[in-house]
Amino acid sequence: MVNVELLKSEIKDLGVTQSTLAEKCHVSMQTISKWLANPRTMSIYHAKVLVDALRITDDDKILAIFFAPNVEKDSTYDQEDEH
Repeated sequence: MVNVELLKSEIKDLGVTQSTLAEKCHVSMQTISKWLANPRTMSIYHAKVLVDALRITDDDKILAIFFAPNVEKDSTYDQEDEH
């Protein structure tokens, strides 16, 4: 699951607009907006392009953004783990 809030924070911290980011990624601004609204539409290739455009080199940060654990756990699953 993609941590969209952390991704948006990286974009904001870099001071890049969605339009500029789209140019750097060679996609439309609508595509960037779509990725931020529904990151499941982003391919692994485009995730790499996005990381490169944002100049994110810290592996831990990349993992935190693109491989974030699902914070909403199924309560049934939690109960099974306890036994």
